[in-house]
Amino acid sequence: MNEEMQLMLNSSDSFISTNITRYSFKDKNYKLETNTPQTRIHFDMNSKSVPRDSVAEQPGEGEAAAVPDKVVLRNAFNISSVGTQTINHPPKDKEVNTEPIEFQEFSATVTQWEIFDEYIQDQAKLKAEKDQKKRPGLMKKGAGGAGAPGAETGGPLIAIPQVTPMPPQALSESGGGIVQDESFISSTSEVGVTAKTVAFESDPEVLKKLQVLERMTLQNTFEGISGDFKFWEDPSDPTKGDLGSLLPLWTFAPASREARKKSATCVSWHPKYPDFFAVGYGSFEFNKAGGGALAVYTLKNHIHPEYSFTFDSGVMSVSWNKKHPPYVCIGLANGVVASFDIRNFEGTLSQSKIDFIRRKGDVKGKHTDIVWSVSWEDDSAPLIPVEEDHIMYQRPSRDKKEVDKEEEEIEKKKKAAKEAAAKASGDGEGGGKKEEKDAKKPEEEDKGLEENRANGVGLVLSVGCDGRVTRWRREKERMIPTDIIILKSESKTEQETRTNEGPDEREDTKNQSTKSNTAFSTTQATQEETSDETAIVFQQAVAGCTSLDIHPTRTHLILVGTEEGYVRKCTKAYSGEILSEYLTNKKNNQPIYAAKWNPIHPRVFLTAGADWNVYLWDHTLLEPQLVFPLGSSIGDVCWAPFSSTIFAACTSEGKVFVFDLNINRQEPLCEQLIVKNTKLTRLSFSLFDLVLAVADDKGNVHSFKLSPNLRRPFKNTNPEQEIERMESVLDYADRCKQAGM
Repeated sequence: MNEEMQLMLNSSDSFISTNITRYSFKDKNYKLETNTPQTRIHFDMNSKSVPRDSVAEQPGEGEAAAVPDKVVLRNAFNISSVGTQTINHPPKDKEVNTEPIEFQEFSATVTQWEIFDEYIQDQAKLKAEKDQKKRPGLMKKGAGGAGAPGAETGGPLIAIPQVTPMPPQALSESGGGIVQDESFISSTSEVGVTAKTVAFESDPEVLKKLQVLERMTLQNTFEGISGDFKFWEDPSDPTKGDLGSLLPLWTFAPASREARKKSATCVSWHPKYPDFFAVGYGSFEFNKAGGGALAVYTLKNHIHPEYSFTFDSGVMSVSWNKKHPPYVCIGLANGVVASFDIRNFEGTLSQSKIDFIRRKGDVKGKHTDIVWSVSWEDDSAPLIPVEEDHIMYQRPSRDKKEVDKEEEEIEKKKKAAKEAAAKASGDGEGGGKKEEKDAKKPEEEDKGLEENRANGVGLVLSVGCDGRVTRWRREKERMIPTDIIILKSESKTEQETRTNEGPDEREDTKNQSTKSNTAFSTTQATQEETSDETAIVFQQAVAGCTSLDIHPTRTHLILVGTEEGYVRKCTKAYSGEILSEYLTNKKNNQPIYAAKWNPIHPRVFLTAGADWNVYLWDHTLLEPQLVFPLGSSIGDVCWAPFSSTIFAACTSEGKVFVFDLNINRQEPLCEQLIVKNTKLTRLSFSLFDLVLAVADDKGNVHSFKLSPNLRRPFKNTNPEQEIERMESVLDYADRCKQAGM
């Protein structure tokens, strides 16, 4: 109780805020008020008392100001209103009569046979007029009266022939609606008139007009698709971010009977004409193998092909000649390779009517199995030796010691090959005679190659399931094959271990093979006569080759995909030389269906097959740089010709995937279902337009246009920039491997 308590009393009000800001119109900004009033008014009332000394207390002033003076009017009314009346004009009716428009009904039908009849009659009139100008005396009146038979000159009376109408079924399915089957004979009803055959299909002017008319009809019928092909831009792309889409355009269905119920096995765009592409028809099933066909379509006519050819065997591969656009080469299921000029043939041809093909396929030296890939060989690029190629294509990160080791290995192989040739030359006198005969063969082959190059047609490379990489040259009326490389099913390392084995080990392997394989009793006698090395090589199984691709700039380098899952990089400079082997999956070897070089970057290529993955490779390294899983078997993969980082792949589930590694290096920018319950077999980018052609196992070829998000680098055509983009992708792959990703 004795403690003193100190109390502090402040005059501030807690209910008044101290951080009030108000807008100053003078300074045109907000200002903080520093002096806040602390006064609170509890009651406010105005006073009624007035001071006596104030002005308001003066007498009479307040009352006079409050009551206004009255205004005295002259009349008794305060308000006066005056009424006026306007003149309204009476309504009048005005009518105008016009003459009615005359209408005339017109109806007609336009069919193929009516158009054909009109053209026949028009050609007959023109022909009659020409004959009348040449021989004017033949059209005079006859002796029996006007128009009677028996003219004064004794010549026959010429009249316009009455052409029998042609049914629509007579139109050729292969000529795009143009008649190419039979000539039509005109008939007349007048007596004494000689009818002549009107060879309609022999007139090129009429055929050209019919072709233009047919294309105009299709363009008007499918006007929406033609407009989308030229002007469509997906408006939803800006809202999707990096994702894109494929716009369906035309669908090319098989037109000929031989192509129906067949699969579209190959698609190839023409290197010169933007709207032309070839489609091969065959079968991927061995029990359904039969005839095949080749159709050449144009984007201007998706109903009928411009050219169509039928064969006794399925067409499994096709390739156009870049230097000579009319020439095309095909690979058949019976192992035959054919090359011909499509201008020399009209209509649908059987296999016996085409040069270089026999109906039974009895071509000497042909493949013993399906020809999965063919390609024209470009001889304009210079051949570079293998050792120089290794040095030129090395990556910047590689060490110089590795390059020196590779050069030493190449020199050792050359020395070993020379020693083996010297050994073979000293076997005996009989062997020397054989060698003299065999020595002439390469010279003859070189002469044949030079003749083909001089003619300008070029050479053809092909691969088949028999493990042979074969070069075909054209000689008069046949194709002569020459084997370049024979690939074995064993890998390169396994073959090297076999050659490094001792003689005892070779004898053991030879005895084991003879005990297990009794079916090869006929070959055992020949193996005993030859050396052990040749016997072991003979017993090795060949590798089934499934794909072939030639390097775009170094034409001596080729990629060959096999059924064992190996991709082998070979060279044409040295026969039988395998430079590198790439194994896609070491645990489960699945067939390779496609191996494609990058058209812009010289070191990169893609592979795809039955293991559900697309692999990106650098051919100087033996391991894949990037792997893209797609979830199902992949039928084909191809690069876009306008970018080094864009590629597309098709799967057996009917989907198409489009990747752009410059934007997204892990996921596709477009994943689109093309056809339900249908396997997609092949796809190919157009070399000129933004169009992607996709083939399926029902024989249809679907065309699509790329949306803007899928063709961003199309305007940048500088190859150096494209190479830099791919180099950044390879650097990204190196960083991922170093990080253990």
